[in-house]
Amino acid sequence: MSGQQGPHQHGQGDYWAQADRGSTAIVNVIRYEHVRPQEPDPALLEDCRALLEDLPLDHVPAAAPPPPGSKEPPIDPNPLFIGREEDLKALAAEVKASSTAAGPVKTVCVSGIGGVGKTQLAGEFAHRYGRFFCGGVYWLNLSRPDAAAEEIANCGGAGAMDLRGDFDRLPLNDKVRAVKAAWLNELPRLLVLDNCEDAEALRACRPTTGGCRVLLTSRGVFGDPALAVVALELEVLDREQSVELLRSRCPGLELEEDDLVAVAKELGDLPLALDLAGRFLYEYRDIVSPSGYVEQLRAVEPVNHPSLRRTEGYSPTDHELDVGRTFVVSYQRLDQEDPTDRLAIRLLARAARFAPGEPIERDLLLATLGDSNGSDEPTEGASDAYRRIDALRRLTGLGLVRESEAGLVSMHRLVASFARREVEDGEAQDDVVRAVAREAIDAAEANRPSVLTRLLPHLRHVTGVLEDRQDETAYMARFALGASFLKLGSYAEAVPLLEGAVKYNTAHSGPTAWVTMRQRSDLGVAMNRSGDIDGALEVFNAVLTDQERELGPNHIDVASTLNNIGALLRDQGRFDEVLPIYERALDIRMNALGREHRDTAESLHNMGALMMDLEHYEEAWPFLGAALEINENVMGRDHLDNVGPLLKMGWLLRRAGDLNRARTFYERALRIRENELGPEHSHVGATLHDLGSLLAERGSHDEARPYLERALQISLDTNGEDHAATGMRLDSLAEVLMAQGDLESALSLYRRGLAVAERILGDGDPQTAQCFGNVANVLVLQGRYPEARPPLERALAIFEGTLGEVHPATARALDSLANVLSAQKLFEEARPLYERSRNIRLQIFGPQHPETATSENNLANLLREQGKIDEALTHQERAVAAFRDTLGDHHPNTSTSLHHLAALLRMQGRDEEARPYLVRAFAAAEAVFGAGHPFTQRVRQDLEDLDFG
Repeated sequence: MSGQQGPHQHGQGDYWAQADRGSTAIVNVIRYEHVRPQEPDPALLEDCRALLEDLPLDHVPAAAPPPPGSKEPPIDPNPLFIGREEDLKALAAEVKASSTAAGPVKTVCVSGIGGVGKTQLAGEFAHRYGRFFCGGVYWLNLSRPDAAAEEIANCGGAGAMDLRGDFDRLPLNDKVRAVKAAWLNELPRLLVLDNCEDAEALRACRPTTGGCRVLLTSRGVFGDPALAVVALELEVLDREQSVELLRSRCPGLELEEDDLVAVAKELGDLPLALDLAGRFLYEYRDIVSPSGYVEQLRAVEPVNHPSLRRTEGYSPTDHELDVGRTFVVSYQRLDQEDPTDRLAIRLLARAARFAPGEPIERDLLLATLGDSNGSDEPTEGASDAYRRIDALRRLTGLGLVRESEAGLVSMHRLVASFARREVEDGEAQDDVVRAVAREAIDAAEANRPSVLTRLLPHLRHVTGVLEDRQDETAYMARFALGASFLKLGSYAEAVPLLEGAVKYNTAHSGPTAWVTMRQRSDLGVAMNRSGDIDGALEVFNAVLTDQERELGPNHIDVASTLNNIGALLRDQGRFDEVLPIYERALDIRMNALGREHRDTAESLHNMGALMMDLEHYEEAWPFLGAALEINENVMGRDHLDNVGPLLKMGWLLRRAGDLNRARTFYERALRIRENELGPEHSHVGATLHDLGSLLAERGSHDEARPYLERALQISLDTNGEDHAATGMRLDSLAEVLMAQGDLESALSLYRRGLAVAERILGDGDPQTAQCFGNVANVLVLQGRYPEARPPLERALAIFEGTLGEVHPATARALDSLANVLSAQKLFEEARPLYERSRNIRLQIFGPQHPETATSENNLANLLREQGKIDEALTHQERAVAAFRDTLGDHHPNTSTSLHHLAALLRMQGRDEEARPYLVRAFAAAEAVFGAGHPFTQRVRQDLEDLDFG
């Protein structure tokens, strides 16, 4: 058997190997916990450096996707990118060059006035040259003074570096440390620090060493030589390029050169202004000419942005005023008397209240309009929806906002500032706060961390804007932010926000108001996750008491609190206490919601998982089956919530020896995860490992190998070498290679797994002991018994010293060492070890247990080798009885044990007594392994030999 993963045993695997003549080798649970920075493989590093050397300097390459795991620019490649080819080449030359002296990594700053196109240039560089940085491209938006830590952390989770499966649940500081540690190695990476305005932000983000190249955009110049920043100041476009840009925005129009030159001059050749002006001229080509547009520009006063009124350093020119003129002209095209335009003005005011520079989901932006349609007359729902889309298109047509094909709306910070100044709308800020908060609360309740990650910048922003307010809207935002932190794993940040929300609602609505009690429950969850177990349990019990009194003992909120209490106790291993709690929660939901409800399915799933914790496997199955059936009926067969029951049911089938059926459950779970999460997600890697190890267990090693290789690669890409998942997958793949006869490759992988364990845990940990056993197993198969003995003796000593002399792991270590001694014909040394192992298992498990049966099997094999057939038969009969009673007839262990018993009987000339055992062994082998499996064929041959003499 190989790699069975039980319930709630994260980062573990069980490994069995045949040492000699059917004796069972060491088996133990492996756990890997900690992560350390890793250095890339030398061959990989050499290839990556060679790729960087291929970065062209004589031409600008076309846009291409960056390497997997990148945090891409928030702007799409611009098909009308004009006038910056030489700037891109100069930037490429500076970024490609390595530092010539010891000190910070190579850093280039693109500086210039607002609207000159710094971010656009950096984005185009990332899209066009990012492919040459095999370590990835990482875009950090530093527009907020305190954004550095959050932006760094965002590079490490799912969709980016995906450093570890539980990354989203780590505290923020741990996320930052993990990402910065990964950036210290020599892999070439491109870090783009957009809007990096001061040295402190640079120091917070820039690695001190390694292969990263850092590209800054900033309004100022980092002139201090100690900062080691190469400056590349970005100028406005020359006049010819400005005219070309205007023409590109007016396709098909015959425009006079002099008119476009006048427009470009009036706009000061600033790219942002030219882009907006070109859009305006094209949109209103039937009613305004370029010359008329120039007259309009000169007829209005500009709006200066405060961030461009610097008191020191570079002094901005009137170009900032030119951008304002473009905004005014566009804004004046909106007619207050027109319902669609009036709605567009309201939408403009609301878009300006989101986090500056961050993309906004279109549906979220439209939701800020509430039920209003911009007209005094009511409209049907469909007409209202059309008008909202028309209003948004009015804004995009005027160049005031942009919308990507993905439905993301963006507004330049200068436009946002202009809108906040020009549009009088006292409801806009609160409308945005409520829309963002509602979306975040819904996403948190639905457990959609990817949505929360996208919302977090906006949620932080609107919460900060209302920092001094103490009203319902402000606390709604704070609660939403706290609930988001709770789901994303920032528990320490969640607790004070949730405490504040609870305090506010307690004061204004009372401690037993429905909303207050729900928020108190969330606070309890945050406290539990942040380590305040006693405090959390106190909160849960108080909430439960209030809910039972105010809502009644059978309210669905009571069931939710019971589940919270049960989960806390279950994490502590107090399974017997959890059972009545989960049973009561299930009863409440069944009675209140009915069977066909998602919450009922959750409770059924909880019960099934608890039954597995309690090792009541037969009782677990109906709970899990019911949960799966409900999920399929309510949410569809391909919903992600189906994966949990599918994997647990597959594990139960696997344990029962029904490997073919277990495979179908694992394969379905894999398909769902690949479709929902993508092929390279860490959860996909875990399911690949489950499926691969199952195939290995049923002897389908050729099928298993690609699954396990892919699972290992995903873990290496997302977690690195020194990680629990990587260590487990190294061992699983090694086991398959060993079964295929590639012993040297298997030994290499096992030794890598041992090195991982020693680096993470040290050489005195039980998990390290298991890795010693894995290495010894290969040496045994190579016949290198004297070399295998020392690592097995080390493993046994570790188990005895850490787990005690009466422990299942100690028994398995005794078996493995006895196997090696037996293989060297040292039977007198081996027998007391086998007997000691058997006695341990009898004491722990009793006679009717698979592990006790294994000991009986091992003793029978040894006695057979010594020619003591009568004694061997006694032990083999016990093994057969225990395997059949605990695992059933159709299980690999039952089949092999029956075959061994038949062989012993035939050795005594009792062929007719042996026949029924061979028949049962063949039926089990055919059911478990298939007719073509070598073991099945061997049993068939024995039957034929019996029949034909």
